[in-house]
Amino acid sequence: MGVTLIRYWGSYFKSPRAVSNMVNQLKGPLAKGWDTHLVCCWPPEDEKWLQPLLDIGVKIEYMPRAKGNFDWKCMYRVCKLCRRLRCNVFHCDNMHTSPLIGASLARVAVRLWSKRSMNAAFERGGKETIRNRIVLSVRLSCLLATKTLAVSKTVREELIKLRIPSSKLMVFNNPMDSKILCSVNRDKARVVYGYAPSEIVITTIGHAVPVKGWDILLRAFSDIANEVPQARLLFVGSITGYNESHHYEELARFIDQNGLRTKVRFTGHLIEINEALAASDIFVLPSRSEGFGIVLVEGLAAGLPCVSTKVGIASEVIQTGVNGFLLERENYREMAKALLKLAKDSNLRKRLAEGARTTPLGVPTMEEYGDQLFNLYESLLRDHTKS
Repeated sequence: MGVTLIRYWGSYFKSPRAVSNMVNQLKGPLAKGWDTHLVCCWPPEDEKWLQPLLDIGVKIEYMPRAKGNFDWKCMYRVCKLCRRLRCNVFHCDNMHTSPLIGASLARVAVRLWSKRSMNAAFERGGKETIRNRIVLSVRLSCLLATKTLAVSKTVREELIKLRIPSSKLMVFNNPMDSKILCSVNRDKARVVYGYAPSEIVITTIGHAVPVKGWDILLRAFSDIANEVPQARLLFVGSITGYNESHHYEELARFIDQNGLRTKVRFTGHLIEINEALAASDIFVLPSRSEGFGIVLVEGLAAGLPCVSTKVGIASEVIQTGVNGFLLERENYREMAKALLKLAKDSNLRKRLAEGARTTPLGVPTMEEYGDQLFNLYESLLRDHTKS
């Protein structure tokens, strides 16, 4: 009897790099003859990006995004799809409750949920309410999932605090693209971005939404810009999406009001980030919340001293004074102090850069992640068959 896998991604591809990542996650099941389907919300900007998935035999299904955690139409669509395809393994990404209810109603044998972010209360940093403590959708998703794959120890600990049984949880770190480790000529990268040898480039990677903390980094940078005239700030990531343009406009106003226009640059979305990292002197993760924070790992792998808030994997990989600085969330003054130390002391940057290069990251490659994921599918399916 054949096996059918439905990977309910529920998003869409923003770059060929994301497609390549998904290829590595799905080629294992396909190699074993599994009927493999990927659910997206709509096609990418360029449908040619999908060709690597189609070439290995992935069947792509399009389904509207769930409207909230309890979307009856989404539940119905997922249940109908699972029944039609006779799904055996249903793997749901961050968009979770409604699809998992649908898969459960269809009696899919193995149901997984990859929890890639912290709960909303943590992200907002506000006072915890009764509703925040109940988090019905999270509890229900964990109940319906055969296993919940927490993207970091931090996410797992949050679920444990909600009294989710540890037997239902696994830590499944995000993978890192091995291309990040490929050397890019620093001098050429600086020329591409127009930076002089004497300029000190502070870089962050994300996109223009409040949770990424770009406004915090910008305030910190404005505090040091006059004291370190050669300091420059580089924002790498999308600024034009439907949920990004308003925040970008706020950042742009702050830049103009504080006379920073010649010192701050936005690249927009980049398909490859290697060159931006190669052109940099300091990497910053200023986020208010991260489930994991793969860009921090990539910053360390690129040999950059890293300044990060205490989110995601940061507490596991950053040692203050060894490879960077670990800071409290929202504290732009503390961030400014750390950036000032690094910007004014080239020897400190060199020492922390060496610490970054030798940091044990413990993160799988894309290929290793795909193998681990398929092994888990097979193991859970065997366990179900035995029971």
